[in-house]
Amino acid sequence: MRGRTTGEEDRERGWARDDGSLVLALSDLIADRDGEVVLFNDSRLPVLTLETDQRPVARGVVEAHVTASGVDVAGYNYVTFGNGLTLYYPRDMQLVLVSERG
Repeated sequence: MRGRTTGEEDRERGWARDDGSLVLALSDLIADRDGEVVLFNDSRLPVLTLETDQRPVARGVVEAHVTASGVDVAGYNYVTFGNGLTLYYPRDMQLVLVSERG
């Protein structure tokens, strides 16, 4: 099938790690007007690896919040980075932060 890759090809391209987790770069994420990004886990990924040169300045679990784009993130985990971006992600997903490759 065209457009599909193998796990090995994904690792060679930097999209997946040896443990099979998906790799995204923080710099590739597009935030809403309030600097927020919401990740959904429809694929039920157990682990997401995020490459970044930004340090986390706050982490926790959201009690009650609706983003500027209208997403209710109550109960989601969050991490806020030094550049002001806040990333919300489901509690069933482990987020691994690694240094961005240059």
